[in-house]
Amino acid sequence: MKHITIGEINKFQCIGSQCPYTCCANWGRISVDKKTDEYYQSVEGAFGEELRENIVREDGRALLKTRDGRCAFLNEENLCRIYMELGPERMCQSCRMYPRFEKPAGDIIFHYMRISCPEVGRILLSRKAPMKIRMVEDEFKPDWFVLRNPDWNFFQCAERAFEANLLILQSRLYSVAERERAFLLFNRSLQNALDAGNMAEAEALIAHFSAPENYASLVQSKLSAHLPSKVRLFRELCALFLIQNTGSSMFKMFARSVDYIKSEDADMDALSDMFKTLDGDSFQREQESLLTYLLFNHYLSSDLLDKRAKRDLFGEAVFILTMFQFYRIFSAVLSVTDEKVLSLQDRTLILSLLSRGFEHNQEFRKKFHTELEKHNFYDLGFLFQLLS
Repeated sequence: MKHITIGEINKFQCIGSQCPYTCCANWGRISVDKKTDEYYQSVEGAFGEELRENIVREDGRALLKTRDGRCAFLNEENLCRIYMELGPERMCQSCRMYPRFEKPAGDIIFHYMRISCPEVGRILLSRKAPMKIRMVEDEFKPDWFVLRNPDWNFFQCAERAFEANLLILQSRLYSVAERERAFLLFNRSLQNALDAGNMAEAEALIAHFSAPENYASLVQSKLSAHLPSKVRLFRELCALFLIQNTGSSMFKMFARSVDYIKSEDADMDALSDMFKTLDGDSFQREQESLLTYLLFNHYLSSDLLDKRAKRDLFGEAVFILTMFQFYRIFSAVLSVTDEKVLSLQDRTLILSLLSRGFEHNQEFRKKFHTELEKHNFYDLGFLFQLLS
């Protein structure tokens, strides 16, 4: 069993009852593990009665009740009353773990922290050094781990492709835009080889793109910015997010941004200049960290590696790139409307709110893929314009 960890997640200190953010308010109904449920049944006094009144049982599971979509134990300031009354050790396993998360793929368990927690996003965007990836092999297998039905030849190839992609995205010989183009070309070529059943070619491509100097001639062309492609992606995907986030704190930001893009007052020259600013040296490391996180979170998945599923590494690569570009475009549009580059706090908040659709809602992730296909966003020509 391999355990792969991104960043120094054991050093992350959750500030618990002092946290000013609202991530927990967006979780919906939280499952309570058996041990914690038994303890909650034994708590005495008024708070014990409140605990028992706000736990419902469905299909053998204990769930915390919600009020207007919020956990019943969040107070007016979105602080956890269980944490405040009983201490962090008495929170259910889901709440104790968050924002730490474990995800299986083949015989690998990925350990990372979710950027739906704004503090995690702030740490991620503030990094200067490349994101560390640590791998250990041991015999430990969690109780919840169930090995799916992987094609081991494909899995081992995909694992090596993941490592090659990591090298591409963290290669500081090139700008982030150049790394994105190499990432796209590698995964398109790799998918063609896999679709043709040519594993020898797939392995040769992995070896070639594992050496950054090998793709210099492919990516270092000077492409002029193609703003219409960015605006098109933003407008089409915003419609999806607007449906998903109606009534949320992000809804107003989406609506304001879309209204601006559609209005006659939209200043495309200012938007173009803002992209140049956000592509400057001071933002390159921030972008690298985010791309590394997205690769770690999305490139390998259990469904992708299952023999019965559609195994599309190129599709996952496009998913990563379009999510990254959507974040950048959204930040640029809001920066133009505010007439200043968004602060780190504001960019962290956008990242946090955007990520919730993907990290807590698999159905929404599927809808995102559907939108990419519907609008032909997998087209290589469009993608190169988008990455300009």
